[in-house]
Amino acid sequence: MAPTGSPKEENTSSRETSEKATPYSIIYGIDSQVELQRYEQYVRFCAENKINFPIPNGVVDHASILFKIFFERATNEVVIYTGELYEGIFDVKNDLIDSAVAFLNDHPMARLKIAYEHLVPKETILDRKFISTIIRNEKIQSQIEIWNASNVNKKEHFSVMDKSAYRYETDCKRRTAIANFGEEKRAQELYNDFYYIINDSSSIKIYPQNKPEQCSLK
Repeated sequence: MAPTGSPKEENTSSRETSEKATPYSIIYGIDSQVELQRYEQYVRFCAENKINFPIPNGVVDHASILFKIFFERATNEVVIYTGELYEGIFDVKNDLIDSAVAFLNDHPMARLKIAYEHLVPKETILDRKFISTIIRNEKIQSQIEIWNASNVNKKEHFSVMDKSAYRYETDCKRRTAIANFGEEKRAQELYNDFYYIINDSSSIKIYPQNKPEQCSLK
């Protein structure tokens, strides 16, 4: 059964501590590894059952869990509109990176598409552990595409998995966000927004990154 009531902001200081955990106590209980495991279980429940409920997802560890589950469940396409791929979300958790690599390996026609808003050198993006792990893998490097979207006037960042689930940053400055696995209409709208963004953006050449050995002429 889907949780009821209006979701609170995730960075609230009041958290449930009762042994009889409600969905909100699972969501907000981030003080221990056990609570992170509970949060992941709850997100997986929502994903598997396509629950139409806005899951608070502004905390860094929560975002890493969400993206890992996105890549585990995706079969076709994951699109990400971001500031500059915050390392705390994408580079720290090896299981997130592994799930992205597996997504592309297991689905040769699948695509990972990323547009970044911040005006930074492309090397800042390409050198991220998350990105470099993919683009240095010859088998999957052609399955990722990246755009510089610094000229696009859109501040709200978001991600969409297979046009069916999404993550949306409700306030970038306060680092609040929600995710939803059961609101396909909104997921489709954000997916369309992503393509509007990349149509006005500059594509970044990212492969081949593996340079061929140079042969000397004798």
